[in-house]
Amino acid sequence: MMSLTIRLFMIEDSPLQQKKNQSFIKRIFEESHAMEVQIIPLLNLKKFYEEVPLTTFYPTDVFVIDYDLNSYFNGIDVAKKIRSCHPEAIISLLTAYPDQAISVINAGIAPVAYIVKSTEVKEMETSILQLAKHVALSLHELSEDRQKIILSVGSEKKLIPCTSICYLATIKKERNRIFVEMEEEQLIASASWKDMRQLFYSNKNFVTFKSYIFNLEAISHYSRVEKFIRFKNGAILFLGTKILDGLIKELERKHQ
Repeated sequence: MMSLTIRLFMIEDSPLQQKKNQSFIKRIFEESHAMEVQIIPLLNLKKFYEEVPLTTFYPTDVFVIDYDLNSYFNGIDVAKKIRSCHPEAIISLLTAYPDQAISVINAGIAPVAYIVKSTEVKEMETSILQLAKHVALSLHELSEDRQKIILSVGSEKKLIPCTSICYLATIKKERNRIFVEMEEEQLIASASWKDMRQLFYSNKNFVTFKSYIFNLEAISHYSRVEKFIRFKNGAILFLGTKILDGLIKELERKHQ
């Protein structure tokens, strides 16, 4: 049974090459570090590039980017966009030309691995092993209580510990904007609600609903009669019966 799970964004404009690389990378990651890899292929590069600022990424997300994209931009353009919005991104460049590493360094992308496309399986395997080793180290250092997410708040990027979040909620009639109640402040962030639910779904301390995501550890009290929950920071939230009952059920299950 796999002990670690990561998301790996494969940015490659050749479907055939993409499929080949996916199986190769999954096998090496699983065999070398027992990591389960959720491959996310990206074929609509223009849409992905434009939506990077609004997309919520996790600190252990991995990006394997082909240097030579037959698109409006090359791999360096994509990597720079990701790095500017996601400073902790784990980026690896895929290329057929080893000497392109100089331009990558000059662009300030700081890839953790440089995978050279080669007919020599051993050569590619060595590069991917280097990437897997770096990812495994990052996951090891990121213990559950130190997990963080990056949120866009106005023109700023904030790196926020998950443990400091009380709850998140959608904002009525405002797409891709969410309310975040934290221990010491409240934020309005730009993010996809779908992405947020996906990020917190596997975190055992959080429970996700259609319009709310709650940190179970941050709740101090609840009342079925008065239909509210109180958080440890003193914030109070009134809820409908259905969602309140669902939340209480999760709280009781967690503390059994």
